Amino acid sequence: MSEEINYQRGEIIADRYEEILKQCISEEEEFELYWDTLKQLFNDFIPLDESVSTSDLFYDFVNCPLEYIPCDSRDLDYG
Repeated sequence: MSEEINYQRGEIIADRYEEILKQCISEEEEFELYWDTLKQLFNDFIPLDESVSTSDLFYDFVNCPLEYIPCDSRDLDYG
């Protein structure tokens, strides 16, 4: 898949997220939408081999975010 197609798909997901976010009534709905959208992005944009499940990758990303941040971004404050 080309980068242009990935970018267009990302824009579609972002636009959809913003549209649905405006319709959320509670903070719980906003959280659910956020996590569902993040999971969708993982499924669409991160190629996985058969030995890794999306849920495993998602769990690792949430619990070990620094492993997914480039070295030049380590000066960000997460604390």
